[in-house]
Amino acid sequence: MEKSKIREFGGFLPIDSSFQPFYKENTFQQILELNLARNAIIEAFRDSNWDTLWLPIYTCKSVFDAVKKAGIKYRSYNIKENFLPDIKHLPENHGILITNYYGIFDEKRYEQFLELYSNIIFDNTQSFYQRPVRKKHVYNVYSPRKFFGVTDGAYLICERFNYSHTYKKDYSFNRAEYLFQSTEKGTNAVYDSYLKAENELSESAPLEMSELTKSLLGRIDYESVQRKRNHNFSILAKKLSRYNGLSISINSVSPMVYPLLIDTPKKNFRKYLVENKLYIPQWWKWVLDNPQSNSFEKKLSQHLYPLPIDQRYNEEDMKCMIEIVVGGLEN
Repeated sequence: MEKSKIREFGGFLPIDSSFQPFYKENTFQQILELNLARNAIIEAFRDSNWDTLWLPIYTCKSVFDAVKKAGIKYRSYNIKENFLPDIKHLPENHGILITNYYGIFDEKRYEQFLELYSNIIFDNTQSFYQRPVRKKHVYNVYSPRKFFGVTDGAYLICERFNYSHTYKKDYSFNRAEYLFQSTEKGTNAVYDSYLKAENELSESAPLEMSELTKSLLGRIDYESVQRKRNHNFSILAKKLSRYNGLSISINSVSPMVYPLLIDTPKKNFRKYLVENKLYIPQWWKWVLDNPQSNSFEKKLSQHLYPLPIDQRYNEEDMKCMIEIVVGGLEN
């Protein structure tokens, strides 16, 4: 037997790698495990044989940058106030990227999309638990790192790939230091290390998901996480819906955040939240400077507050958050 093929015996114990992924291949679907969601979008397009990809203007700029870098022919579209694409018709050889914003779309909304368009990449990066659509010419992209404590990783799922895909393996141990440090020091203490790792990852080509990420994802109680998230979401929805400029379906599978849209925000509201240790990002600020953006997209970019509902928090945390938010809106 060749020395390179001999299994290692003895030594210290590494992280348990006998993982059970949430998404698995079966007779109804095929899966690619990749390193980044934006790379999964690129690979979906390459597999599709489409000529052009339509991208929503209201999305992360990194998606546009990745598509441009890959040399993909693209066009952009606006969304209406009901989040439907403002496109009447797509040419037969064009595909469209549709984002499940904040993870709030329900099954009926997906049925609408499938009635409107034939060639779709569903961006489920904000809806990890959304059931993949298994249909010809439809792809589904997921980003576990938006829901769980991993440094990288993405799933690309479809009914059947047109081509075989092989990739070099990613190695994420050099990016994972901040993740382990945060367990003992807290996330704010290692935020600079997190940004450094994110910058490194952003330049990465499509690679196979690292074994470290696969192993960490195999140690998650997915049902428990989903229950906690949904419970936290329902608490915020019950108390904050009267302040919210968005009408949100209660039938969504499991949102990433509670999206609070304030139509008439008070001055310095974001500053007030930070002063009360409620660190809410302003997503996709580049949309404000894009001359193609419509008024709804600019409103979302400027006045939407994605409130955290993740599994770190409990009911008391949600009540505390509600008290802070309502205090800033009413006082």
